[in-house]
Amino acid sequence: MIKSTFGFAALALTLAAVPADAQRKYACNDADLMMMEGNLAKMDANKKNGMAQEITKAREMMAAKDEAGCLSHMDAAHKMMPAQ
Repeated sequence: MIKSTFGFAALALTLAAVPADAQRKYACNDADLMMMEGNLAKMDANKKNGMAQEITKAREMMAAKDEAGCLSHMDAAHKMMPAQ
């Protein structure tokens, strides 16, 4: 019983750690950044500037070949996007 409980807990922790990257529906590339820029027109002015700054930072990170940094800024921009 204890072994099965421990095994289940380990599995649950593993699955909880995976979805962050598995659910990401974009990559650090021009096409996905352009898609995010296309969503700027749909946004209110308050969030629009913040999202534009995150996209700019993502482009800078992409140019510097810093994929983790690029994805971090894309994540932040994605959180500001209107619900689709």
